[in-house]
Amino acid sequence: MTKYYTVTNSADEKIIGAVYPQCHSFVKGITEEDEERFYNFDEYFNKKECLPPFELKLDGYKFYYRCKLTNFISHVSSKLLLMDKTALDLMLQFNLGQHIVIPATVYKSNNPLELFFLYIANPIMQYIDFPKCIFEVDVVNNCTKERYTGFKDYQSLSDFKDMMWDSDENYFSTQPIQLILSSDFPTQLDVFRIPYFNAYYYFMSDRLKNAIEEAELTGLNFSEEIKIAIEK
Repeated sequence: MTKYYTVTNSADEKIIGAVYPQCHSFVKGITEEDEERFYNFDEYFNKKECLPPFELKLDGYKFYYRCKLTNFISHVSSKLLLMDKTALDLMLQFNLGQHIVIPATVYKSNNPLELFFLYIANPIMQYIDFPKCIFEVDVVNNCTKERYTGFKDYQSLSDFKDMMWDSDENYFSTQPIQLILSSDFPTQLDVFRIPYFNAYYYFMSDRLKNAIEEAELTGLNFSEEIKIAIEK
């Protein structure tokens, strides 16, 4: 049985250096319109083709000069994975489902780095068994986290979030801590996202995780913060 791990960019200063994210600004000359191209991918996520219908150009990130270069690189729009060619070559050996690779020039101390964005577009909402999933509600000032189950579907979860926003000014978020996927979930997939819950989290298979660790690629953090279980 395939096991999936929650994946985020590493924020460990021993690994990435001075600050997180490693790319947190743009070089001079980048317009607001240029910057928007880094952020608007999820508007295509629910469409049939899931991929942007235009040619992509995502140059202009500035790599903070005191940071270390890692294979996977953190940036302010982490909805896209940013990586070097070594990491990309390994990723492309696995089942990424629907995806596009976008070459990108990132600048470190005015020196260009030729890197790659990887956009993963594998919608899996239809496989989530919502009534069996466990969610955690975070209320800031009360420092409380309560667990909820039994949401009928995503709409009922969304309605609950809206109700919390309207009724409690201290409400912060509702996040899954355990997701149950139906038995027909395509376990051959090695990576996917669920942007409706947390746009910055990826999920990777144990196959891909092991390959990344065996190749000693740096810049990612694997955890079981959100547990994924697949029905038999």
